[in-house]
Amino acid sequence: MRECILSGKRILAVMLCCTILLAGCGTQVYPEKEAEQVIRMEVLDDGFGEADLQTEEWTEPFELSGQPEPSEAEVLSESFEISGQPEPSEAEVLSEPLERYSADWSEERLLEEIGKRSIYREQCAYYGEWMDYMENVREVRDIAMYVEPLYATDVNVYSKEDFEGVPPLILHLARNEIYARHGYIFRDTDLYSFFMIQVWYLPCVAPEEFDDSVFSGTERHNLELLKEIEGKQYEENT
Repeated sequence: MRECILSGKRILAVMLCCTILLAGCGTQVYPEKEAEQVIRMEVLDDGFGEADLQTEEWTEPFELSGQPEPSEAEVLSESFEISGQPEPSEAEVLSEPLERYSADWSEERLLEEIGKRSIYREQCAYYGEWMDYMENVREVRDIAMYVEPLYATDVNVYSKEDFEGVPPLILHLARNEIYARHGYIFRDTDLYSFFMIQVWYLPCVAPEEFDDSVFSGTERHNLELLKEIEGKQYEENT
C-alpha cells in the first residue's frame, strides 16, 4: 500500500513537471510570432510598398540574366505593343499630315512622332548598319539620332579630312541628306524609308518638281565634295 502511494506521488510530480515545461515552451513560441508580425509591419511602414517591390521585379531580370538592357531603339519599337495600341499601318501614317519639326518640341512630342514613323525602320535595308554606326562610332544611343541630321551640311563647309574613315553608306546618306532637308521625295525605297525615320524630314517635293537652285553655296560645296569622295571609293572597290 505504501509503495502504491509513493508511485502515485511520483506520477503526479512527473505530470506537474511536464505541465510546467509545456507552459514554458508556449511563452517562448508566441512572443516570437508576435515579434515577427511587428517586424513585418515596420517594413511595410518604411515606404517600401507593393509599387516599389514591383519595380524591383521588373528591373531585376536583366541584371540576373546577364542580358544587356534594351536600347532606345528597341524600346521605341515596342512602344505600341506595351501601350496596347496597334502599330499604325503605312497607309495610316501617310494619311496623317506630318508637321514640320520644331526645336521647341517636348520629349513626349518627339517620342510620339518617332513612334508613329517606326514602321519605316523595318522597311529600310540601311537601318541596321546606320544604327550600328550611330551607337558604336558616334556613341549616340538616345532619341537624338532621330532628331539631328548626320552632318550640318547646310551651315558647315567640310573638307576631305572630315570624312576620312567614314563608311560608304554613311557618305551616301550624308549626300542625300542635303536633298532631304529640302523635302525631296526619294524614288529609292530604302532612302525614302530611312529619311522617314527622321523627325526632321518632311517629304513635300516630287523629283520632277525639284529645283536644285534651292541649294546654298555651302550645300553645293558639300554636295560636290561628297560626290567626289564616293566616286573615289567606288573606283577603289571595283
